[in-house]
Amino acid sequence: MSRRRADPPWAAQLGLVSERRRRTVIDRILRMRPRPVAELRDLARRHPNAYVRAGALSALIRIRAPGLPSILSAATRDPAMTVRMRVLGALTGGGGDTALAARLMRDASGGIRVNAIDAAAQRGLRGSAAAVRAGLRDDKWYVRQHAARAVGTLRDVRAIPVLRRLLHDPRPAVRREAAQALAILSR
Repeated sequence: MSRRRADPPWAAQLGLVSERRRRTVIDRILRMRPRPVAELRDLARRHPNAYVRAGALSALIRIRAPGLPSILSAATRDPAMTVRMRVLGALTGGGGDTALAARLMRDASGGIRVNAIDAAAQRGLRGSAAAVRAGLRDDKWYVRQHAARAVGTLRDVRAIPVLRRLLHDPRPAVRREAAQALAILSR
């Protein structure tokens, strides 16, 4: 059994529930010289408290730590939605890429999938269009709704056949977004 090394004294404060207090702790960490990147990376990967992992990930994102893409990629597999939401924050803020967006669009949580689709559309990640199109066939109606809006935003004409089928979706919101996307794509 491998033992974790002792946590730094400020680690528990990363797990504070209050976002404002957590930001204050992260600001204090960012002023440290040298920056504790190795400790933060270890906390983000292995700490038993999901809020500490998420806080450490937030600090690594703000630092723009070396190796951030691989850190974010590993965090997409974290069992805690809190941590995966931090990855989404990085994606929305410009810290992620197409592969990261596509991985989040396959997440177990419909909420994560919706936010990843929205982030890809907002950032114009055309390379994630195939993953967005997959969202058009999702079991969750709200994922289909957001995916329909996103393919319109991304101007993905390859989605037209699926959008036409969505005009007959049982959910009015999905039908409405499909119709709007088709109108955009037909211009």
